[in-house]
Amino acid sequence: MQRTQWSRVFNPMLIVLLLVTTFLVAPATGGASSQISGQPTLRAADNNGDDGPPAPINRRKGYRQPTQDDPYARDDWFYSRRTAGDPNFSVAQAAEKRAEAAQQFSVMQRTIGPAAPSAFDGAWTNVGPDPIVQVGRSGPGYFLGMSGRIGALAIRSSEPYTIYLGAAQGGVWISSTLTTAWTPKTDDLPSLAIGALALAPSNEDIVYVGTGEGALSGDSYYGNGLLKSTDAGNSFFQVSGAAFNQVSISNVAVDPTNADHLFVSTLRGRGGNRRVSPPNPTPFGIWESSDGGITWTDRYTTTVASRGATALVMDPQNAAVLYATYWNQGIMKSTDGGMSWFEAMNGLPSNANYPAAATRFALAISHPAGQASATLYTGFEWVDTDGNSHPSTVWKSTDDANTWSETSTAVVAGYCGSQCFYDNVLAADPTNADIVYAGGMFDYGSGTGGIYRSMDGGATWLDMGWNQHPDFHAIAIRNDAPNNVVIGNDGGVWSSANYGGRTNPGDPIDAADWANLNGTVDPNTAGVTARTGLAIGQFTSVAQHPTNVNRFYGGTQDNGTMRKSGVSNSWFDYAGGDGGQVIVDPNNPNYVYGTYYGVSPYRFSDGMLGSFFSNMSIANGINTNDRSEFYVPMAMDPQFTERLYLGTYRLYRTDNRGDLWTTASGDLTSGCSGAAPNGARGCVISAIGPTAGSPAVYVGALDGYINLSTDATAAAPVWERVDKAPLPARPVTSFAVDNSNYRVAYAALRRLQRSHPGYPRPRLQDHRCRRHLDRHQQQPA
Repeated sequence: MQRTQWSRVFNPMLIVLLLVTTFLVAPATGGASSQISGQPTLRAADNNGDDGPPAPINRRKGYRQPTQDDPYARDDWFYSRRTAGDPNFSVAQAAEKRAEAAQQFSVMQRTIGPAAPSAFDGAWTNVGPDPIVQVGRSGPGYFLGMSGRIGALAIRSSEPYTIYLGAAQGGVWISSTLTTAWTPKTDDLPSLAIGALALAPSNEDIVYVGTGEGALSGDSYYGNGLLKSTDAGNSFFQVSGAAFNQVSISNVAVDPTNADHLFVSTLRGRGGNRRVSPPNPTPFGIWESSDGGITWTDRYTTTVASRGATALVMDPQNAAVLYATYWNQGIMKSTDGGMSWFEAMNGLPSNANYPAAATRFALAISHPAGQASATLYTGFEWVDTDGNSHPSTVWKSTDDANTWSETSTAVVAGYCGSQCFYDNVLAADPTNADIVYAGGMFDYGSGTGGIYRSMDGGATWLDMGWNQHPDFHAIAIRNDAPNNVVIGNDGGVWSSANYGGRTNPGDPIDAADWANLNGTVDPNTAGVTARTGLAIGQFTSVAQHPTNVNRFYGGTQDNGTMRKSGVSNSWFDYAGGDGGQVIVDPNNPNYVYGTYYGVSPYRFSDGMLGSFFSNMSIANGINTNDRSEFYVPMAMDPQFTERLYLGTYRLYRTDNRGDLWTTASGDLTSGCSGAAPNGARGCVISAIGPTAGSPAVYVGALDGYINLSTDATAAAPVWERVDKAPLPARPVTSFAVDNSNYRVAYAALRRLQRSHPGYPRPRLQDHRCRRHLDRHQQQPA
């Protein structure tokens, strides 16, 4: 089932669920064996027939992502490539016009038949990842199954105890038990970005879904308002109309006694780069509906994008009492159903400069029946007025948020690391206010962390993050049996029927008992023994084996550079970290190239069929401190495949598969050290177009510069700038060069139909969408 968002809004990842058409055929020319000469083909013991990695596992050797990901840099990388060049152009306008264009094209497809055969007329087949196989991050590094980033979770408190999952860019999925497969439920709806899930306490057949991921990262899409189900999630429909435009919904709170009465919190639908904040979104904040989500009234809103509502909870004993947190601001409370609000910050740091830390306040509430006051928890990092940074800790109120005090800082301090605006979530047991969970960033130093629990109101904390994936975003607790807990992060979803484990005094950290719901993997062989169908990975690049058309490779957000099995939907993460561009040598597919974020190229020499982490750094000769794209562009000469090019603000070339790079140019951009003149995130190379076996190479940059060298393989190549009218100063994303005549080249620029006033509207040719290509024809030399 197709799960992409091409026709809705810009997709920051290449594809949410990788698909392949049935018309794929092998190239006419063959390639070298997939195995290094002399190395036996060993397969993992797998009930599904996967061709897994040979043993032994080289867990700690090889090249690893050097530092923690920088979500702000990822933000800039994504958005500025799509908006730069038009001063009045916004992300929101782009998405709206892109959707209009897609709808028009859809109508044309239904009414006008193709003039010629197309490679994309066949049916699409889901090829995973299902699951992603990774090496665990704790202890000896056993193999685990992963899926992708989670945006929201909820659990039904009555049979069949359905778990509802909202994927960051994969829509809503449901699973009725811990052992059956996940089923997608919103594939055909306008937005697959999910930020919130809520079941009506008075009728759990009514399920509300807030679209637009609320994680505030650069690839956190805004959504299409509120979805609703009245049949326990069997079907969903968009209920809010045009009430929520260009925003994300971070939380939904439903009146315990009236399923039609609810509140939502909204915030901007992307993070990091303030230059591209949408100019005309629906105001951010708290909204109320009394008719099941059809009409809405704003209760406490702002038009300032950096002040959106990041959390919202309702007192389960009194629907008129609401608590909300605002980004960079603080905690607000209402006792009259949202009609008026006041600050609830007494006891929190009085010398805090919250905007300086981009402080995001997580919020959780517990108010069991019979308890006089609600207990609330909040967690955040902050900077004081002297500029000193303070790590994230959890604070507690036992008097309806009238006063706050800090819980123990042992174990839990720093739980969301340096990116609390992105991964910061709390949840409290609805029947026991002393039980609270905090989710954030995995502790790479200790090999554990990311999820913590206290069972004594914060007096002590336990690390519950054994063998977990980094970056937590969601925690759900079953109301009728709160020992049942579900957690979600960038790697997928886990559950426990025992509060996460470690309930006995002295239990070691590996007594955490989270059950993996992403797929079952043999911990010793990497063989997949059970699949759940939860295919929600976020791809940044894709490549294909030259002779085995069923074997793919891909770079993914926080799930590494992966290789697909040739016989199943299993994918194996061989590099870890973030996966950027991936390139496979068509003449010898033993050589596979990839990058982490930043200037970090590496090479596999075993076709990604050997040990995990067998990639080696190939940065010799490159200044890794060059200003560069978040994911640097890298290209291979289609004929002389030992030759590769890599771009920072200048071009590097290697003629020996990366053993040594030489500088092939000076600065090929306008030279800025900050934002580019056209609004792009920087003056850096963004695309490289080599010619097969030729010294001619095109180089494009975010600031719109295009340069050509006809002697790029020389010791001192000469470059000519060729971006001339009518080419606009837009970020260059890729090239297609005629291999028989380098003078004929196409450059793909970031622009989308009518969303760019003053630019020619792209034409439809042969009843197929002709991507926005500008042809450069140079006169014969």
